[in-house]
Amino acid sequence: MSSSCIGVKGNARVGCIKDPNISIEAGVREFKDVLGKVNGDIALALQSYNCATRS
Repeated sequence: MSSSCIGVKGNARVGCIKDPNISIEAGVREFKDVLGKVNGDIALALQSYNCATRS
């Protein structure tokens, strides 16, 4: 999830996260948010997460 930096949604640069652990944590946090928005529908959450527009 290099396209959005922690706490900087919408204003991030691609590649701003260099540490793989931080990247994974940010990706998991983002997926958790998406999963909550689709009421636990994993297939829809994966589709939404993978197709999301990121700045």
